[in-house]
Amino acid sequence: MVWSFLRRCCAPIPQRGVIAVMVMTGLAVQYLHRLAFNLAITVIAFQQEVSQNSTDEICSPPEVTEGHLQEQLKAEFSWDVNDQANLLGAFFVGYCISQIPGGILGDIFGPKNVLGYGVLLSGICSILTPISARIHVNALIAVRVLMGIAQGPVFPALSSFNARWALPHERAFLSAFMSSGVVVGAISSNAITGLLLDSLDQWENVFYIYAVLTVLWFVVWYLLAHDSVDTHPFITEKERTKIGDALNVELDVTNVKVPYCKIATSVRVWAMTVGNLGNDWVFYIIVTLLPQYLSYVLHFDVKANGLINSLPYIAMVSVSLSTSKLAEFIVKRGYMSKTIQCKVYLFFANIVPCLCLIFASYAGCDKVVAVAMFVVGFGCLGTVYSSVRVCHVDMAPNFAGTLMAIMNGVGSVAGIFTPQLFAIFITDQTVASWRMGFFSSTAIVLFTSAFFWIFGTSELQSWNSAPKTAHSLVAAEGEEGEDK
Repeated sequence: MVWSFLRRCCAPIPQRGVIAVMVMTGLAVQYLHRLAFNLAITVIAFQQEVSQNSTDEICSPPEVTEGHLQEQLKAEFSWDVNDQANLLGAFFVGYCISQIPGGILGDIFGPKNVLGYGVLLSGICSILTPISARIHVNALIAVRVLMGIAQGPVFPALSSFNARWALPHERAFLSAFMSSGVVVGAISSNAITGLLLDSLDQWENVFYIYAVLTVLWFVVWYLLAHDSVDTHPFITEKERTKIGDALNVELDVTNVKVPYCKIATSVRVWAMTVGNLGNDWVFYIIVTLLPQYLSYVLHFDVKANGLINSLPYIAMVSVSLSTSKLAEFIVKRGYMSKTIQCKVYLFFANIVPCLCLIFASYAGCDKVVAVAMFVVGFGCLGTVYSSVRVCHVDMAPNFAGTLMAIMNGVGSVAGIFTPQLFAIFITDQTVASWRMGFFSSTAIVLFTSAFFWIFGTSELQSWNSAPKTAHSLVAAEGEEGEDK
């Protein structure tokens, strides 16, 4: 009955578009869970006091208002800078652990279950966040690790969907569109979380609201999302044939033999992975630590903090979607090869944001200039979705999920160590101490980017050839019989 209704109402709609929308919204929901805590910690943790003997540049706090007093009353936990670094980095420990297993499972069993249950488990972790925080800081760290494990396979699943559903000439755009769920979720999480933390008496209600939203998404996901055109119950034959002919390859979702040795020894794979590590390093500085910089250094209240944190993501999605179309135009017209285009885009995705972070620190207490630099820098990060974030699909579409798992798994190491690196420099909340962290990070990102510029590629790799499936063999035998 349900399938009959969906066939009547939804079959005329291109199902690869439906899949893209569902993946995008799934990423948005999981980012609600991931980022809510990054903003909440600036409210629920008592702020570190700046040393009165410091000679570094210190921004004067605003006049105390009733809103500031209410915000200070919500502070509940005495977590020092190291506790906060551990809490912010804990998510990425789990995220790193589950990347490769999640990617392999997605390639073997299909990405639908991997992505769907990963987002659902994130919702459960949101419910556990306030409970564990009041038990012990280590209990909360464990929950953050579990949330990371749940979300680790999500991006590899996105790559599997892109490889299984996107027409070759649409891959860059669909990759950018599906990945824009990160930005949609980040904008929503920062803006809504800030408003809710400001307006609700109980901070934990934010996490419960997001959990309910996750359940609603999960129901729709299981009705509309499907692993491939072969398993889709109501796709039109026209679209099924169009996608199948364009891809010119049948993916075996039950018995894929992943060429682990060739992947592990491929300098092209490692170039892509290292280049992405640099991008993730900058990304996690802004995602994880920007709320603290705005709160502790520039002294924005939580509502303004959330809204301002949303601005860089708006810039990022705008740049991502517009530059993806430009990338397709450049390559299609032959102005650049796909490999050169990816390398040029990585300069804007990695180096320009680092420069903007440094410029923001030299803006000192000028809030307008500092925020403008954060917005411009984070906007440039959007070019990565037409660079290293799509190279793996071009290099080996049959193993896109596995490659994305490797790339994202290594990249998540940045999420673990960026808070730890900044904790070394931030002995007190001064502009100069943060600037040292920005300079150190720029050196790391420059090295990783250079590695990709030298060794990276977007060319199809010889080890991409997948074994023939039972379905393929039967089809081949049928064709031979017809020829006879």
